[in-house]
Amino acid sequence: MKGLIKFELKKIFQKRLTIIVLLGALVINLFNFFVNGVLQQMDVSPNGEEKRGLQAIAQRREQEQTFSGYLTEERLMEIVSHVNQIQNNPKNVQEDDIGTLRKKERMRQQGHSEEEIANIKPVSSIKTDVYWKEIHPYEPILNFIKPGYIPGIVNEFTEDDIIGIYDRKTYQNIEHTQIPSNLSMAQFEKLKSMYSEIQTPFYYNYYDGWRELNDDFSSFLVWGLGMVLIICLAPVFSEEYSYGTDAIILTTRYGKSKLTTAKIISSFLFVIGIFVAFALLNFALYGITYGFVGGECPIQLSVSNNTSPYNINFAQMFLLVLGLGIVGLLFQGAITLYISSKMKSPFLSIIFTVLLFFLPTINLPEKLLTIELYPSQKILYLFPVNIMNVPATVSEGVLYSFFGKVLTQPVTMVISAILLSMLLILLSCRAFRGHKV
Repeated sequence: MKGLIKFELKKIFQKRLTIIVLLGALVINLFNFFVNGVLQQMDVSPNGEEKRGLQAIAQRREQEQTFSGYLTEERLMEIVSHVNQIQNNPKNVQEDDIGTLRKKERMRQQGHSEEEIANIKPVSSIKTDVYWKEIHPYEPILNFIKPGYIPGIVNEFTEDDIIGIYDRKTYQNIEHTQIPSNLSMAQFEKLKSMYSEIQTPFYYNYYDGWRELNDDFSSFLVWGLGMVLIICLAPVFSEEYSYGTDAIILTTRYGKSKLTTAKIISSFLFVIGIFVAFALLNFALYGITYGFVGGECPIQLSVSNNTSPYNINFAQMFLLVLGLGIVGLLFQGAITLYISSKMKSPFLSIIFTVLLFFLPTINLPEKLLTIELYPSQKILYLFPVNIMNVPATVSEGVLYSFFGKVLTQPVTMVISAILLSMLLILLSCRAFRGHKV
């Protein structure tokens, strides 16, 4: 059996197409990291000097680490009070001619008389050198963590507040005024308990590296490894039909038993192998470049997750990216093998699998979106392409109910993926073994 698995695994890895797509995935991964990532980083030093790339990353990391610690209400108030003192100091402001012109134009559009417009006070703004030196270092906190805002997400939610957040995140493209009827009381209580478990005050540190790693690697799983998997595994069964070798394989002693099993196992070993390799590569790239600090920061510090009900930090989120990532890839592998067992050519297998893979990402026109369609959308959330998109999953509190039990979206994803993968593997074996030659 080991020999058959090794033989099938070599067949996958030694194909020219496999080598090409793996090299292509590596190039895309490195290009996205360096060109679309590191080189796009920009910051300004206290003396107004623009820094880019590694210099910008190093400066931002040094600045933000000076603010590391727990963001208590008292500390936040002190920061805001200090910034207000800087902004209210007459020595730190100057007349803003452009701002004054814009204000006058807005007043004209609002119907004010020219006499009123002529008598307005000139608009003032912070001097450039003062801004970069004394205010800019505080921006990471001022932009995303306003006094009372972050603690308020946990401590000041009324029932209506929670419904509102669930509403906006889940039905952001749907016009409605009523509380969604599909949010049961059990789901509501589960959501409320999830928020109550989030610990405050939040710990703050430089977390850009972990945020970028989670976002970029999740995206690469879909657009990179997802496509590699489909292209490399789609021919596993259909290639035998195309070349006519199925007539030989299925009439041999182990053609309908051990060889079929070996194809399944070798395919999954291929998926696990490329996943581990790229996961280690990305962890090393982001860790060395951005540093490994900030992993203990809660994901609610990120503007895209500031209303997340999940009590996890960025390091735990990366573990979730790894866990759901491999589950999603193996699930997609099972789907690909099943389609391969039913198609007569590798080309058709690839085309059909790619279409099915990206189908859940298609956005319906707004006029077709209704509250009644949301249960169907929740089913699409359980497809591999969405399972691998962890940042989107943890950004909102989508819940599922089964026999009176309320489950979170990640748990539902894992259970459904495992059960469906097992079913698809059995169907793939049955389809290949039952193929008429």
